Amino acid sequence: MPVIIKWNPTDDLFVLNETFSQMLDQVSNIFQQRKTPETSSAWAPIADMYETDNAFILHIELAGIDKETLEILFQEGALMIRGKRPFNAHMQSAKIHRIERMYGLFQRTFWIPAPVEAQTITASYDRGILNIYLPKLTHPDVEQVKIPITFK
Repeated sequence: MPVIIKWNPTDDLFVLNETFSQMLDQVSNIFQQRKTPETSSAWAPIADMYETDNAFILHIELAGIDKETLEILFQEGALMIRGKRPFNAHMQSAKIHRIERMYGLFQRTFWIPAPVEAQTITASYDRGILNIYLPKLTHPDVEQVKIPITFK
């Protein structure tokens, strides 16, 4: 028996927005690679985001991050992660042959495509990966209002 799934036109907009954000991040990274680590003003860590029946889950590569600068904020459907990867002070006086890792400040924003329980979002950092768990809203507080009908 075929399954009918209700189409939501805003789903395509969320996908388009995320794709565009990734493209901008990639272009930004290309230009940032031409700068030295100390003059780089921003970079974007790579991330995976997926959805289960109960939650949205993000894994973000953040090896070498200064944990005191790491901050995660959630507001109105947007999850923002920002922080800093400091440049290795020992390398400043050394003869450098190659620098491929990005240093300095970063900020990434992810649009979450469905309501989540903001108060129960959790994050953990393990072996260079920041893991963020965003539980889906199980009972949306949708107020039902009965609309009076005027008969003439």
